[in-house]
Amino acid sequence: MRILIDGKPVDALTAKQERALRLSRTEAVVQGSVLAASDATNAYITQTRRLYIILGSIAMVLILGISLAGAISDPIDGWLMVPAGIVVAGALALFLHLLLRHRIRAWNRALGHHGEGMAPAGTAVAVDAKGLSLAAATRVIVLDKAMMQNGPLLVDNAWRLMRAPS
Repeated sequence: MRILIDGKPVDALTAKQERALRLSRTEAVVQGSVLAASDATNAYITQTRRLYIILGSIAMVLILGISLAGAISDPIDGWLMVPAGIVVAGALALFLHLLLRHRIRAWNRALGHHGEGMAPAGTAVAVDAKGLSLAAATRVIVLDKAMMQNGPLLVDNAWRLMRAPS
């Protein structure tokens, strides 16, 4: 049985990929399932949109706060600061919206590659002290964080379980 993570056998991962796998918490038992393409797309869009909304909101509050502080501190030219801040905040919102659309298009283009070799949607996947278990019998197990419910924890814990002691 071969196990692929990000399209590579477990022993062929780069140091950067191994460092990224060490970031999540170690758990004794992790369970999840393979997602259908539409469910994985919805999860990706929701997660990416949430990230952009949080980052955009923080940036807009800072932009508008700084422009308001500039307007208060300089009464002569300050009236230009607030509209300029609104324009910059609007440009940032437009940029984030276009970036989100670009990310969604890139996801949809790569979606066919994400599911290559994976078990059918709904297949249960678990990692415990005994090892990696998959409800469907297969010779090659493909683990894709984006295409599995609880994917990052499953992949990271499976990697920890299978890697050679270091």
